[in-house]
Amino acid sequence: MKTYKKTWMLPILSLLLCGSAYAFTAPAADTSGKKDAGFAKKAAAGGMFEVEAAELAKENGESQAVKDFAEMMIKDHTSVNEKLKGIAADKNIELPASLPEDKASKLETLSTLSGAAFDKAYAEEMVSSHEKTIALFEEEAESGEDPDLSGLAEESLPTLRHHLAEAEALKGEAGE
Repeated sequence: MKTYKKTWMLPILSLLLCGSAYAFTAPAADTSGKKDAGFAKKAAAGGMFEVEAAELAKENGESQAVKDFAEMMIKDHTSVNEKLKGIAADKNIELPASLPEDKASKLETLSTLSGAAFDKAYAEEMVSSHEKTIALFEEEAESGEDPDLSGLAEESLPTLRHHLAEAEALKGEAGE
C-alpha cells in the first residue's frame, strides 16, 4: 500500500513543482510588455500635450520665434503620434484619449497667459517637457523589448534633441 501512495504522489508533486516554477517566471515575462506599453502611453500623452500646447502658442504667443517653434512641434509631434498610434494598434495597446491630469493642468495654466508672459512660460515648459521626453525615449531605445517601439524611440531622439535645443534658445530669448 505504501508503494502505491508513493507512485501516484510523485506525478502530483512534479506538477506542483512545475506549476510553482511557472508561477514564479510568468510575471517576469509579462513585465516587459507592460514596460513597453507604459512607454507607449506616456509617449502618446506627451505627444498630445506638445501638439495642444503648440496650438495654444500659435494663438497666445507674441514672438514669431514662438509661433515658428509651435509649427515645428505640431508637424513633428503629429507625425510621431501617428506612427505610435499605428504601432499601438498592432500591439493592442490602448493609448490615452485625453491628457492626463498633470498635463491638462499645465495646458490650463498656459491658456491663461498671452504675449510675452506666454512666450516665457511656454519656452520654459518646452525645455522641461523635452528633457523628460528625451529621458523616456532614451530608456525605451536602450532597454525596450518591443523592437517596433524601441525603434520608434531611437528614430525620434535626434528630432527631440533638436526640439530641446530650439526650446532652450527660445527660453533664452524670452528671458531677456
